[in-house]
Amino acid sequence: MHSVAVAAPRRPSAGISRTRLWLVLLAAIGALLALSACGTVDSTTEIAADGSGTQTLAVRITEADMDKIDGGAKTVEAVIEEHNPGLTYKGSEKDGTDTVFTMVLEFSDAKDYAAKAQKALEAGELTKTAEVTFTPPKPPFSSGYTLTRNFSEKDLTRWAVKALVDDGKIADAEESDIDSALDVGDVGVKVDGGGLEKGWSEDGADVWTNAEQASFESVAVVTAGVEDPSADSYTRTLTYELPRETYLDAKDDFDAFFEKATPEGGELTPAGEAGTTWVIAFPAGTA
Repeated sequence: MHSVAVAAPRRPSAGISRTRLWLVLLAAIGALLALSACGTVDSTTEIAADGSGTQTLAVRITEADMDKIDGGAKTVEAVIEEHNPGLTYKGSEKDGTDTVFTMVLEFSDAKDYAAKAQKALEAGELTKTAEVTFTPPKPPFSSGYTLTRNFSEKDLTRWAVKALVDDGKIADAEESDIDSALDVGDVGVKVDGGGLEKGWSEDGADVWTNAEQASFESVAVVTAGVEDPSADSYTRTLTYELPRETYLDAKDDFDAFFEKATPEGGELTPAGEAGTTWVIAFPAGTA
């Protein structure tokens, strides 16, 4: 009986496999670096008490990233000037080895702000509808301001990145890279000179605020005469409990509130020097 030797199949060399793996990894890393963010966009929003203001957008591109743009800074400026959807272009300047391109969105109120932002969103082919609300203080029950907007700095500058990519000006960039081309940098909002803190609403919109709420600890209403149907009229008193510290923080506004809340012929009994109770008595027959 003859034995037959069968050669086992040759396995690929482990060394070759590792080499190929490293080449694939290096190529992938290189692609990621080439398509990573090529700049940042800073934003400063300054609003007056009447709701008018500006949002300044500063797009910062490093020297290394600028080398990826065919034609460099001149190309970026040409794209901004050609495709600008209504922002005021302030020009570019060098900051060390970085180049900073500055644009300003000016608005007269929240409605105007949203309308001008909408043009920038549409130029960047975004489908969302720009929404802005500006809430001033309502003394004595609220102080400070609140700004809500549902678009970002990247949204407002997407049109410029898209134009560069569509024109083939950014090396190795494709349509899918537009939204990752810029990172958000420093962002701040000031109203009437005061800084606002950032938060988010339930629908994801940015909420900037320094508002604080004030309220009564309790409000009691007492109506007399209801138990006596034969009475010619009813009387009513309102009793407000208000922390002394809260009152002193907005004394003039609370005094004006109580005065306005007291009807003609009624009587206001204010709290004493250290008191916390205000009483308004309505005149008979007006309850």
